[in-house]
Amino acid sequence: MDEVEEVYNFDFNPREGKQIKRITIDHQDFLIKKWDEYFND
Repeated sequence: MDEVEEVYNFDFNPREGKQIKRITIDHQDFLIKKWDEYFND
């Protein structure tokens, strides 16, 4: 997994105030699902 160099940098967690940083392209589905949870809840 460390082969993937593309990184998404976000400081965004509207509910818990935590930082989401360095999300690799492999985790893009996770990120999208998390954003869906935040915006569609």
